[in-house]
Amino acid sequence: MDNLRATEKDLNAKLQSLLVGQKVPSAKVTLWQERVAILLQQSPREDYENLGRCLCRCTPNLLHRYRLGKKVSRKLQQVIGLDKEGNDLSLVANDPQQPFIVERPTKPTFGMDSVLERLWTYFDKEDNSIIGIWGLGGVGKTTLLNEFNNALEKKRADYHVVINIEVSNSETLLNVVDIQQMIADRLGVPLKDNDSEILRAKVLLRAFKETKFVLLLDDVRNEFSLEDVGIPTPGRENHCKLIIASRSEDVCIKMGAHQCLIEMQCLEKEAAWEMFCSNLTRRAKREIDENNAIREHAMAIFRSCGGLPLALNVVGRAVAGSKDPREWRRAAKAMKAYPSRIPGVDDMFAKLKYSYDRLDGALQKCFLYCTLFPDYGSIKKDQLVDYWIAEGLIAPATLPDEGRPTHHDLSDEGYSIIGQLICKSLLQSRDMEKVKMHRIIRRLGRELVDPGRFLVQAGQGLEEAPEAEDWRGFTRISLMSNDLKELPVSPNCGNLLTLLIQHNPNLEKLSPRFFKYMSSLRVLDLSYTAITKLPEIDALVNLEYLNLCYTRITALPKRLWVLKQLRHLNLSKTSALKEIPNGTISKLNKLRVVNLYRSNYGIWEVEDLNLDELRELDILGITIYSEAVLRKLKRTDPLAKSTHLLSLKYCERMESILLSDLKHMEHLEELHVDSCNELKDLIPENNERKASCLKELTLANLPNLEKVLVRSVRHHLQNLCKLSIHWCPKLEEVTWVLHLESLERLIISDCHGIANIVEERINGMQEMIPTLTSGDSEIYSGNEINEIRATEELNGGPMHCKNGFSRLKTIILKDLPKLESICHARDFACLESIRVEACPNLKGLPLVHNCKAEKLKQICGSRDWWNNLVWEENTKAIFSAHFTPI
Repeated sequence: MDNLRATEKDLNAKLQSLLVGQKVPSAKVTLWQERVAILLQQSPREDYENLGRCLCRCTPNLLHRYRLGKKVSRKLQQVIGLDKEGNDLSLVANDPQQPFIVERPTKPTFGMDSVLERLWTYFDKEDNSIIGIWGLGGVGKTTLLNEFNNALEKKRADYHVVINIEVSNSETLLNVVDIQQMIADRLGVPLKDNDSEILRAKVLLRAFKETKFVLLLDDVRNEFSLEDVGIPTPGRENHCKLIIASRSEDVCIKMGAHQCLIEMQCLEKEAAWEMFCSNLTRRAKREIDENNAIREHAMAIFRSCGGLPLALNVVGRAVAGSKDPREWRRAAKAMKAYPSRIPGVDDMFAKLKYSYDRLDGALQKCFLYCTLFPDYGSIKKDQLVDYWIAEGLIAPATLPDEGRPTHHDLSDEGYSIIGQLICKSLLQSRDMEKVKMHRIIRRLGRELVDPGRFLVQAGQGLEEAPEAEDWRGFTRISLMSNDLKELPVSPNCGNLLTLLIQHNPNLEKLSPRFFKYMSSLRVLDLSYTAITKLPEIDALVNLEYLNLCYTRITALPKRLWVLKQLRHLNLSKTSALKEIPNGTISKLNKLRVVNLYRSNYGIWEVEDLNLDELRELDILGITIYSEAVLRKLKRTDPLAKSTHLLSLKYCERMESILLSDLKHMEHLEELHVDSCNELKDLIPENNERKASCLKELTLANLPNLEKVLVRSVRHHLQNLCKLSIHWCPKLEEVTWVLHLESLERLIISDCHGIANIVEERINGMQEMIPTLTSGDSEIYSGNEINEIRATEELNGGPMHCKNGFSRLKTIILKDLPKLESICHARDFACLESIRVEACPNLKGLPLVHNCKAEKLKQICGSRDWWNNLVWEENTKAIFSAHFTPI
């Protein structure tokens, strides 16, 4: 009996230690405990003593003694059996039955309804097994996942378990053991501490084998193999789902979420303001409503957060109890100039800084360079890359066969860097041409920069520049986008590498000695200023990039040739430029980029600038004033191949342009045809049936232009993104635009002959382009006409376009007095904005209640024009919310 009590005591002690680990007694142990308790209550010791008394006193009732002996014997056998059974019990406790979901704490989901709905849409599709959510740190990915985690309760019938894990990889790889243990705990699977990662992964894979799971992995910073951890790859076969949240789009893609990616954006203004105010006291909110001064400061603080939820909460809590206007003013100034002085901002920066720390040294420098731009607005990708190249921040991954990296090689590498910064949420993509840096990320960048190296006062409305002594010691100075009228006479800044002065429209001149102490300068941008000439430039012996576009400069310095390191010279759109001293440009033998596109300085003879002497020239932008020069240029192979931007102006006796004649200009991206008074036809056919690189076409001031002929399926304008037509009075329609399948932006103005943008004849549901006319035989050869007619017969009639305007984003129509229609109603999958000015006869838009125009944001026009539009029934109400009066 004592042995049984000892066994029970040992078993209870073991069980107690396991219960601390949230385990529960096994069914066998519970049954054994119950049986022991009953037996101990009916102890055989008393029966044994009674039996002894019967024997000693010679009790005559032998039958009773016999029965008592049998009872004692049975109980002793039970004791021995229970004692042995207790010692043999191997599984004392089991893991508890795991809940389907472990509920996560949630926060108010300001402005997240649409992204949550999109996540559910992806999740509910059977083919979508892996979903990636990416975005800037602090944008709300964790909040979204926690909300989604809790909402998965309604999917209990479809899955066995929901597992939500915050991964937060270390610098090298995630802690596999910790992740394995978290998964094992949710599955109720025991793992041995001394087992290897490989063995533990095998145990988990076996446990997952019959389990339909939803796995949420939050804050994944590096890609890793699921199976190495012990997670089977989700797919249609196992009916499992994986949702990954990361700051990096690239991580999501590499982990298999390439088909289902959701970028989390910062909040729109209304939701952001609601979140910001949710952190304030009632008194603070009342003061904002009642006090204009406080409201102005509060709005400045709010705007500086840029809709980033993390910043809205941190900064909102920091100013939550502010009462006095001076407190609000102080906070607004601190947020603008010294945000780390705001309580909690240092911790916020520490969280955001992880993405920066993960960059290599070269990418960190490229990222910090982006802080030179104003807080508001976009950054042009090509401009940023050109700066990086001139500063020496870019090295090509591999050298081409000829040994030296071309501008194209370096530019490609630069665009790759931009892509990496976007993927890591340190830059935001605006469109194909521009990026944006979030205000909080820019402030983080400026905190990381040595304050003695960067002087950034961009976009601050400055009317006076810093004093000369304040320029000393800086390596990069940005005063762009201000209202400066003059600069210091001769600032002493021998370490200066970059000077950005662009977009100061009232800056008319520089002191003759301005550049005297800038011998290290590599990047100089004076574009969009009113300067008429450059001062002495002899000191700029290391200058590699010079941008004078959109200035009023009338002549280049005679001593421009001293800039022996100059590789990039931008003189585009210099409307007053008249003189380039003979031999000046040809002596700059390191030039890779020369841009005179749409400059007033046009080329009358190819030999004018001796451009063929520039052996390293990769990119040429040029303005031509003669058809003879065009003929020579397209036959000069090196120059033709370098031509990316071509402006044809004042070309007399040029009646037609056949774009296939420009086939040697294989990199031509922009073509601007202006004031060629005798031009009648533009023919973009390509004899080799090979689409060109042309992305932008402008036709301006062409009084005799009658038609643009697009006939073949493979034509010269297949990649055209932007089309602008200005003052072409003889054009009556531009139906051919339907064939421009890449067209994103269409601008037509001052074309007084156009009654319809697209002339359409309905045959079924197809738009029909007018067929060949007898006059076309003068333009096309017999073989070409036969080919076009064969194509028409194959298609059952004249050439048609089923999906016209499929990529169109912007339509701008201005001063078209005869215009009556744009085109028949159709789907506009990408259309974002329509602007109509001075088109009094345009009474309708190609929009009906069931057309697809989900991305449409804005319809601009006069109030009278809008009120007089004729709509299908109930259609006006659908689109009224998009109208903006001008």
